[in-house]
Amino acid sequence: MFKITLILISTVLLLLFAVSYHPSLEKYSSYFAESNSGSLFKATYLGTSSILISDGKTNILTDGFITRPSIYSLILTQIQPDKKLIKETLKKLNLKKIDAVISLHSHHDHAMDSAEVAYQTGAFMIGSSSTANIAKSQDFHNIKIIKDKQSFKIGDFKVTVIPSLHSVMGETLSSIIGINEEITDGFEIPAYFTQYKGAQTYVLFIEHKKGNIFINGSTNFIKGSLAKYKANTVFLGIANLGERPEVFQKEYFKEVVLSLQAKRVIPIHWDDFTKNINKRTRPMPRIFDDFDKSMSFLINQTQENNISLKMLHIFDSTAL
Repeated sequence: MFKITLILISTVLLLLFAVSYHPSLEKYSSYFAESNSGSLFKATYLGTSSILISDGKTNILTDGFITRPSIYSLILTQIQPDKKLIKETLKKLNLKKIDAVISLHSHHDHAMDSAEVAYQTGAFMIGSSSTANIAKSQDFHNIKIIKDKQSFKIGDFKVTVIPSLHSVMGETLSSIIGINEEITDGFEIPAYFTQYKGAQTYVLFIEHKKGNIFINGSTNFIKGSLAKYKANTVFLGIANLGERPEVFQKEYFKEVVLSLQAKRVIPIHWDDFTKNINKRTRPMPRIFDDFDKSMSFLINQTQENNISLKMLHIFDSTAL
């Protein structure tokens, strides 16, 4: 009995250490862009794939995930938007008005907060039918449902929502988080994170007279789907990139970055989204992802192709 207890305690301690061990950002310090909040045409990073794009008149937000439940909350409890934290965060950003909140897919780290952020800022939403059902559970109905590629004029921006693919996960994890599964009309909050399923995934092409932007929130692509687009800056999802085979990594970079003839790459969805948004930005624990391998690949590829590589902490802004 004593041996069994000792093994259980040791296992728990090892797991606690594993989820608390984060790779260091120190060796990448030269890649972090200086916050440039003075520019009117800018992007502000809010973690995961939540990016606020503004030209000084119009504000467009992808996902808007602010609540960021802890790893223990995800495992042990049902989750829902933290309305108070969302309100405080919007105040911190001095953000009273958002024109559109665009949800790239319907997992909790993308879509859980979208409707509440839209409600608090007077925005309309754009997303899948699954995202719409999450919004309806929060009594929010001002949402345009995407069924295929579709463009919208929002202020001086033209945004095109393009179908894509979710990051490749193992078979077990894919089953747990419901990749390619719909969220039905009966969805209710609070809900377990496994109930925030994801049938559709989108990428976002943003056109503006001052420059084009591309946001690829998930680490995947549909071959040839971006051939006709060009963007100055690519926000590139790198979740799980370091765990993927080299042939996939190179094809991903080619299809998303080189195809768009990007001049700058800004990695996204690398941070530990189970940590409070007001705490220090840290990469995902090594047990879940290989951040260092992802960065090594990106550094090599951007240098080889003469492309600027920049990093952003949460709440950092960069001129576009």
